[in-house]
Amino acid sequence: MTPEELAALSARAYRHMTPWSAEAFAAALARPQSLLTYNAQAFVLGVVVAGEAEILALASAPEAQRQGHASQALKAFHTAAQARGATRVVLE
Repeated sequence: MTPEELAALSARAYRHMTPWSAEAFAAALARPQSLLTYNAQAFVLGVVVAGEAEILALASAPEAQRQGHASQALKAFHTAAQARGATRVVLE
């Protein structure tokens, strides 16, 4: 997903809070510690540092909620974080 696609999805999903901009996503993705997992309907963005993964943002398309898309992205995030040495995952 591009920063623009991430921003568009988060704008649809974050109805009661300010969504991230494409620039904010681009800056986060530019960090070497960044980890992004996604599918067509959901994403999880975080960082892996010193054995810990931190989730910075996650979103699911409103029309696709309760269909398992976010769970799939989260499971993929956990698996990828473990592959990078994370022993725990926290939510900001």
